Amino acid sequence: MSYGGGYCKGNAKITLTQCKNCGYVFNASFDLEQINNEYSSQTYISRKIVSKEMSENIQSIKNKILKYLDKNSHCLEIAPGSGDMVLALIDEVESFTTIDPSLVSLELKDAKNLKHIQGFFDYEFVKNKLEHEINFVLFRHLLEHINTPYDFLNDVIKLLANEGIIYVEVPNLDEFIEHNRFYEVFNDHCGYYQKNVLINVLNDLGCELIDEIFLYEKQHMGLFFRKNNFKTDKKLEFKHYDSHIAKNFNQAIKSLNLKFQNYQNIALYGAGAHGNSLLNFLSQNCLLKIKKCFDLDIRKQGQYLQNSNIKISKPQPQEFKSLDLILLAVPLYEQEVINLLREKGYKGDFIKSKNMKIL
Repeated sequence: MSYGGGYCKGNAKITLTQCKNCGYVFNASFDLEQINNEYSSQTYISRKIVSKEMSENIQSIKNKILKYLDKNSHCLEIAPGSGDMVLALIDEVESFTTIDPSLVSLELKDAKNLKHIQGFFDYEFVKNKLEHEINFVLFRHLLEHINTPYDFLNDVIKLLANEGIIYVEVPNLDEFIEHNRFYEVFNDHCGYYQKNVLINVLNDLGCELIDEIFLYEKQHMGLFFRKNNFKTDKKLEFKHYDSHIAKNFNQAIKSLNLKFQNYQNIALYGAGAHGNSLLNFLSQNCLLKIKKCFDLDIRKQGQYLQNSNIKISKPQPQEFKSLDLILLAVPLYEQEVINLLREKGYKGDFIKSKNMKIL
């Protein structure tokens, strides 16, 4: 899979490969240096909660995590982004440490009991800066960006106290393959995970699965592991993927481009990773029909989609004039967006990114 370049398009090459022995699916063309430069850039914007469903899911995760925390807990979150989970939990524990290269995390600098370490995760670097023994580690939507996941997980576990808990949350590979979500393949995602593949790896490292949570109609999965020197020689089975995936993805891409033929003035909703990913799979003729992009994140409003002159704006009635189609690129909360735009007076059609269905 190659993004090729051109208007609205990136120039990254993606080569999905699966290890036959462990089941790990990864991008063999992953460019670590390029991605690290993007994350270190001051123009990098982490994801921010802008929907009711996202807020409700943060609460669901918090409630599940609180089963394993108390007021004496010392927590470490790696790559907290805008800090939604930190803010949800920090009053429930004795201390919280975060590490992230992004300056966005510094928005949390005044929160009590918080120490922020600015930089990329490195075992020795973090170990030397920790002020407490860590008994709970969480990282959400980080592991898919790590090109050496086994080494990373091993280092995380070394930082964790015995009987400590790890919470890891990643996109659910089985779900997006089942629904032909081709736009879930990003150039900054190195790895893609099945549940049993993660369980097998953590078992190898002495951690036992103790709980789980599935979010957004199973698009995301969160797994809880306890460090207890758990060992088993029995490996859980995993799916072996073949060329049918590429065939199904290509059919879905073709179907999306064909749907655009009946429309002239189109907007994209969602200026995040999904939105920029979707654009890479549209023909140049289809791309020229996209006149604007909507997003509720005020940090993005007034900016432009990558490699384009498509301006990002707040969704409001005057922006809907002449639009006959909105392509949704927010698979985590599409119905919420549809309801919002209908209430604001939009009367045209939608294409849902979940199944490319026209509404």
